[in-house]
Amino acid sequence: MTTSVELDARAPLRDAGIRDSLRRFVQHGLRLHGRAGRSEYWWWMAANLSVLALTLGLVPAIASGTGAMPTVNLGPFGIASPSGITFLYGSPDYAADSHVAQISIAVAALWALATAIPAVTVTVRRLHDSNLSGWWALLGLLGVGSIALAVLLLRRPRLAGARFDA
Repeated sequence: MTTSVELDARAPLRDAGIRDSLRRFVQHGLRLHGRAGRSEYWWWMAANLSVLALTLGLVPAIASGTGAMPTVNLGPFGIASPSGITFLYGSPDYAADSHVAQISIAVAALWALATAIPAVTVTVRRLHDSNLSGWWALLGLLGVGSIALAVLLLRRPRLAGARFDA
C-alpha cells in the first residue's frame, strides 16, 4: 500500500507518514497555492526541531566540554526567531569555543537558510487547508503572534479550503 500516490498535487495529504510528508515538503517547497494537511506540516516541524536540537543543542553542549548550550528561540516556521518560543534554554554565558560547536552552529544556520522559504510555504498551505488566508502567517513575525499562529495551524481541515486549490 502506497500513500504517496496523489490525485491532485494541490490537495493535502491526509494522515501521511514522515517519509511522504517530507518528500512533499521538498517537492512543493516553492508552492504557495494548494493545501497541506496537519500531518504534512507537523512531520516537517518534528524533523526540523530534531535537526535543530541536534545541531544547536546536543552537539555544541558535548563539544564545549562544559555541557552548556545556547538558548534557541523558534518561530512558527521552525526558524530561529528572537520573538519566537524558547525551544532550548541554555546558559547566558555560553560561548562556542570548540571548532566542532562552531561547525555545528554553521550547519544549523545553513539548514535554516535552506529550509526558510519551504517552511513559510508549508505554513501558508497549512493555513489554506483550514480555510484561512496565507496572510495569517505574518502573525509569526510578532511575539505573541507566534502562539496565535501555532493555534491556527492546529485547526482541523475545512472543506471550504479547497478554494485555494484553484
